[in-house]
Amino acid sequence: MLVSLVAAPYCWFYDQCLAIPALFEGACVTRSRKLLAVLALAILVMDVEVCFVQLVSPIGLLNLWTAPAWLIWYLFATMHESKPGRRSSDLLT
Repeated sequence: MLVSLVAAPYCWFYDQCLAIPALFEGACVTRSRKLLAVLALAILVMDVEVCFVQLVSPIGLLNLWTAPAWLIWYLFATMHESKPGRRSSDLLT
């Protein structure tokens, strides 16, 4: 899902909700509190951007960073899973 957001030829703010399941899985799998803090900071920056910057400049070009950021964060978060031998797909079952 995250790759499809990155590969999309357009970037709408409302499409970012499709990243929530992948980000939630990454948050459940990772053991790093630093990665969770980075995710929270990225979400905070995006929220501030939506509340203040979008009112001044509603072009939407500032949303281009979010999809690659979610994908990079997810790859870092799932690089080292919480328990050895347990795959992230096992968490969903």
